[in-house]
Amino acid sequence: MAKILVVFTGGTIGSVEVGGIKAVEQSKFFALIEGYKRRNPESKVEFDVKELATKVLSENMTVDIWNRMIELVKTIEFDKYDGVIITHGTDTLAYSASIFSILLKHVTKPVIFVSSNEMLSSPTANGHKNFEDSVTFISKGISKSGVFAAFSYDLKKTIFYLAKHITQSQVFINRYGSYAGQDFGFMENGVFSVTDIDIAQKLWANPWDNSDVLTNIGQLENCVLLVNPYVGLDYSRINLDGVKAVLHGTYHSFSMCLDEKVDGEYPENASPTSTYYLYKKCMEKGIAFYFSSFDSSLVQYDTTNYMMEKGAAFILDSSVELAYAGLLLGHNMQKESGILNEELRKVLGVKVLTA
Repeated sequence: MAKILVVFTGGTIGSVEVGGIKAVEQSKFFALIEGYKRRNPESKVEFDVKELATKVLSENMTVDIWNRMIELVKTIEFDKYDGVIITHGTDTLAYSASIFSILLKHVTKPVIFVSSNEMLSSPTANGHKNFEDSVTFISKGISKSGVFAAFSYDLKKTIFYLAKHITQSQVFINRYGSYAGQDFGFMENGVFSVTDIDIAQKLWANPWDNSDVLTNIGQLENCVLLVNPYVGLDYSRINLDGVKAVLHGTYHSFSMCLDEKVDGEYPENASPTSTYYLYKKCMEKGIAFYFSSFDSSLVQYDTTNYMMEKGAAFILDSSVELAYAGLLLGHNMQKESGILNEELRKVLGVKVLTA
């Protein structure tokens, strides 16, 4: 008989509609377990429950609430369970899944993030389906370790993403992405099929890493600034107070904005719309600066090559969400300024390319 711990944190999966507005409702979380038992009366699965003291809609997720989630997860006796399900809202699911994919990578039990596209009372809500297939995934022992996120788009098939690969759900189409475009697998009619066999075999052979980051992490400070590029971004408007590291996104070709060349060279005295302006400002203040993400196997654009020559660090083989999570943990663990040291990079799984 499988024994599963369900950790309730908030989100649409535990919400009700009041006056046309969605709000978290305490009693609705238990409707998830009750609904499973009604639809599966023969199931022998046993559930335990832990709850975040103040549950939130995930758009209101903060580093402080992550700290509370971390403290709650630290109390879990994983050896008592066949797996753990963490309920979460959809808006920031990819960020929370990413940070816990690092914090729980040493755990030898599957941990699955479960959310719902709509309130559970809606006939088109996928929350019950996501939860039911996650229970099946755990109770059938499909994976002995790993952190995942489960989400169904048609109420027939539930996609299982590796938490370290999932990317934010896209507006309007409401579909999550997966780093490098490959999902882990899917559950349909109670049968699990692997999409990425190489990843699955590696995961099933051994946990990703036995480094216990969870036990060693303290209270996180909100010390990493994530900047996404767009036309007209003025870096002079950015306040760097309290920032230990900047993670700067790139365009899809791993490029970034620089000033027009003068006599064949990029000007050293960069304008506020040049990424180099922010980079120089960070170097002056002792703030680590990273670009994410990056593929070193491709021929690079001139702008990218210029920033590499100037000493900028590039994060490899990672979604922006996972890179942010790794840097947030790393720059809270590292006392000295500058980019993360090699030991921390190895522990956190952060791959960095520097000139």
